[in-house]
Amino acid sequence: MHRIVPAVLFGVCLAGLAWGGTYETLDGKRHEIKTTDGNLHSRKGHVGPGENLRWADLNRANLSSANLKWTDLRNANLENAKLVKADLSGAYLAGADLRGAELLGAGVNGADLSGTDLRGAKHWEKVKTWGGSYYYRGSEPEWPVGMDPKKLGIIERDRPKKELSK
Repeated sequence: MHRIVPAVLFGVCLAGLAWGGTYETLDGKRHEIKTTDGNLHSRKGHVGPGENLRWADLNRANLSSANLKWTDLRNANLENAKLVKADLSGAYLAGADLRGAELLGAGVNGADLSGTDLRGAKHWEKVKTWGGSYYYRGSEPEWPVGMDPKKLGIIERDRPKKELSK
């Protein structure tokens, strides 16, 4: 009996980690996803570079120093998320909700910002780099008050023309 209890407890601990959400940091470590107030976040699965996180609910997630390079975050809910020093280089943020997100020291270079809602984003002026980020004409993002995208190196592009099939 005394051997069964530790084995069951060990299994419960492992299952808790396997069923909870994790994210990868810039130095390659995995951490549990917590909320901005320190509780475990409801997100399940892994959040990391190149992942498909379309429509993901990461509201109030603490993703400080997260490696989100080339991650598909289209239409994701990142409202009030903590993205301090996160790397969003090349991420697809089209339609994402970043209202109230904390962006201090984040890298957002080369990201697709088409239709992104950045109203109320915190520390947008202290983002590491916005250079090379873009949005398509007709899908302008909702900018924070005072933000001038052109001064930050954010590019407005024409939509690619579709080729007619022969």
